[in-house]
Amino acid sequence: MKPFRFALIWATISVLIMAYFGIFEKQMALMEIQMQVGERTPEAQQFQEKMFEVMLKYMSLIILAIIPFSAFASRVVYFNKKYQVNRNFLKYTYSEHLILSTFIVAVSTAIGAVLNLIYAIFPALILYATVIALFINYIMYLWSFKGVFKDNWFLTSIKAGLVNFLAVFMVGFLAVVIAMIFAFLY
Repeated sequence: MKPFRFALIWATISVLIMAYFGIFEKQMALMEIQMQVGERTPEAQQFQEKMFEVMLKYMSLIILAIIPFSAFASRVVYFNKKYQVNRNFLKYTYSEHLILSTFIVAVSTAIGAVLNLIYAIFPALILYATVIALFINYIMYLWSFKGVFKDNWFLTSIKAGLVNFLAVFMVGFLAVVIAMIFAFLY
């Protein structure tokens, strides 16, 4: 299957499962409880509800948004890696990193869709959803990078962790910027 279609299909399936079983709302409610410091104004409550609504509406795109950041991070981390074609050694291009990242995110999302069904059956496990998702992403990066770049396991585990961290950091930074713009406009 084509990588971007594969990722889009699994992102859509995952979001449909999250929406149908109310998993997103449960995760947001849990996050709200954990982050609440004091009383909030009605305006702040309304803003947060609007943000959650927008996030749910565009969740498939949010899931897919990590792909170019992941590709950029893996391109930076594996900048000097080469592969052999005939007698020539070529560096991996950003496009090749983009395709690899697309498959990694797609498979992680497919696993996440199955986990969302488990969260629907056992709602108490939602407490661990973020940690589980980060661990699955890390394992997918590790397994994929080991297969493609052929480094030793120790070096690959460090690089996989670095790529995972950089991708999540960049998406988080972008989310904060978008939230600030949204808050300014709203």
